[in-house]
Amino acid sequence: MGIKKIGLSEAARSKMSRAMAGKKNPFYGKHHSKTWIKQEQRRKVGKNNPMFGKKHKQSTIRKIRQAALLRSA
Repeated sequence: MGIKKIGLSEAARSKMSRAMAGKKNPFYGKHHSKTWIKQEQRRKVGKNNPMFGKKHKQSTIRKIRQAALLRSA
């Protein structure tokens, strides 16, 4: 359960998911290097973070909270 994707049927989404699952996924069995991880962490710090200086609206916070409660149920 989750957010409904617009424009794709459940069957189409399921087919696409199976097409990239497990060993069919190009990144399967691979891991990001420690260098790459550090680089990405630095790239998204402070003013480079897309959410820097922004706040969620109360309505958005309620939606996020509701989704989290549904996941944990």
